Amino acid sequence: MADTARTRSAERFLAYILIAGIGLGLVLRFMALGAHSLWVDELLTIENAHIGGPGIFSYIAHNLQGPAVSLLVHYWGALGMSEVALRLPFAIAGALTIPAIYVLTREVTDSWTSLHTAFLLALSPVHIWYSQEVRGYAFVVLFSVLATYFLVKWLRGKRPLSIALYAACLFAGLVSNLSMAFLVMAHFAYLVLRQRHARVIVWWAVAVCVVLVAFSPWLKEIVVRVEPQRVVAGEAAPPLIGGASFSAMAIPYSLFTFGAGYTLGPSPRDLQVDRRGSVRRSLALIVFAAVALAIPLTVGLVSVAKTDRDLLALLLLYLMVPAVAVTALAARNIKLFNARYMLVALPAYLMLLGIGAAALTRMRYWFLMLPLVAVLALSIGNYFANDHYAKDDLRAAAAAIERGYRQGDVVLAVFTAEPLKFYLDGLADIHVFGLDDISSPAHMTARCREVAEGGGRVWVSLCRDWQVDPDGHIHGWFEDNMEVLDRYSFTGVDLFLYGKRGI
Repeated sequence: MADTARTRSAERFLAYILIAGIGLGLVLRFMALGAHSLWVDELLTIENAHIGGPGIFSYIAHNLQGPAVSLLVHYWGALGMSEVALRLPFAIAGALTIPAIYVLTREVTDSWTSLHTAFLLALSPVHIWYSQEVRGYAFVVLFSVLATYFLVKWLRGKRPLSIALYAACLFAGLVSNLSMAFLVMAHFAYLVLRQRHARVIVWWAVAVCVVLVAFSPWLKEIVVRVEPQRVVAGEAAPPLIGGASFSAMAIPYSLFTFGAGYTLGPSPRDLQVDRRGSVRRSLALIVFAAVALAIPLTVGLVSVAKTDRDLLALLLLYLMVPAVAVTALAARNIKLFNARYMLVALPAYLMLLGIGAAALTRMRYWFLMLPLVAVLALSIGNYFANDHYAKDDLRAAAAAIERGYRQGDVVLAVFTAEPLKFYLDGLADIHVFGLDDISSPAHMTARCREVAEGGGRVWVSLCRDWQVDPDGHIHGWFEDNMEVLDRYSFTGVDLFLYGKRGI
């Protein structure tokens, strides 16, 4: 009797800790929303929103980068254009996903497991990252959870309202981000493999057809843009920037990112500049994090395999189909492989992790859970407090240019220019140097000379320049032919001010 009381007391204490962690995760999504500079992908969303401009509905009909998100930002941006204002709807979507995954997990398991899953999502570094970014990923994760919940509800009760809400969530996810299509594929595979009644698949297909009819304007746009007949025929696509579109380590890196985020071990910037060196320097931390994640994940897989084969099939397909689809797109040179394209599968990963955490024996619970919590805490701490993991700070570079700008100055951006254009807001024309500008030494020299002769001073911004000029030819030309008047270093950005020699 005393042992039972002690066990219940310990579980109650742990439940309070998990609830506190969930509350902290809700707060974290709204904390320091303006700390990071707006990045290129965010500015693509803002540009597609045509804030303050007319005819937004004609634009979103041709927008494959989350038309519903662009529509939201179009109207929301009229209220304020600060980083905090623009990112707030995405933080709200991220926060709403926490109770949503609790409800989904509670539907297929129990309250103890759902509490662990909600805790892990609340403190998920990668989910916090995308909850503070002006892109559709926070919304597509939310709608993927809700769609899966209503599918499960419909399969259990066959109520028309559930399948209608399922269809609504599918459509909302598709117009938030096209990666929602991977979830449709996963659900289809699950129904074919685990459901014995053709009637179930037929009604599901009817719901999906209704969604596709509503989504037809964008389906037509996809056909026009991607031209599937060329892909089927094997016609080669132009090379993608960044070299190989797929690496053997892409899937393991994505799974690591799902657990530890981008802010533990090598940063995405480190991996692009010096992949092997950055991994070698962080190897001990990577191994620690991988083991801390692998143990509860393995326990979760084993546990659900023993207790619920249907749930195992659902979660594995939920996780694996997006991975296979993104890999296939990369192999066809249609899209570079990126962990964020698999984010629609994040809930399945965290549910398996939550099942494993809840299934750990009480004697080993703290021993095995504390390393996992330490990984989450370290990554979240880096996200909020370590500039090494921050987005490239072109906001600070633009502020430095604005402070020192003189009439007639020329601004040159090597590769990355969109944030500079946004923050400088028409202060100066920006010359952008891309891959074509170093197609030959003679062409590169001519372009540099053209910019240098256009004004008395030249501001040169180097951000991710290794993607187009890994040997630094452009920077080297200005070092050799002009005088350095000032230089600045910000996160991910080197900024130089050059003047003519002898002035």
